[in-house]
Amino acid sequence: MSEAIGYIYFDYNDPKSFQPDNILRNLLKQLLFKLRTMPEAVEKLYDDFMQNGRSADTLAMKQQLALTLAKFDRVVLLFDALDEISVECYKDVIALLSDFRHAGSRIFCTSRINTARVRDELGNPAVAEILANQEDIIHYVTTRLDREYDDDDEIIKQKILDCVVEKAEGK
Repeated sequence: MSEAIGYIYFDYNDPKSFQPDNILRNLLKQLLFKLRTMPEAVEKLYDDFMQNGRSADTLAMKQQLALTLAKFDRVVLLFDALDEISVECYKDVIALLSDFRHAGSRIFCTSRINTARVRDELGNPAVAEILANQEDIIHYVTTRLDREYDDDDEIIKQKILDCVVEKAEGK
């Protein structure tokens, strides 16, 4: 059984990370690497880009990705930080996720937003809520304070830590 995993991280500081063409290119690259082969049609798209500076259009990339997905028995696509996607790209990205799901891929998304609307847009997925425990929060905040806070005043650091832990309530 051939399996593949594709991963996209939506970085709010990198708006290109959630543009549909870049998502398609990135996933296609990851999956083709797993296959260790390059379809002739993808080579032609690449050659056209190198010779004419023309990127493949979205439809051509969708078609190539669909053909590539079909070469695997199982594909899991991970989309991390869905809540970071810009408003301008959100609907296009959700449509892509729907296309991937209908092509038979398993989709796994992470997001801090879990509303009825988002679940509906994602096709009413199974939801697993993950909460940080108090030790996770203490470790994270302590590490960040030690790394980023110039003042060596341990009393102030402890006050910051206590405040964050109290307000976090596992979130």
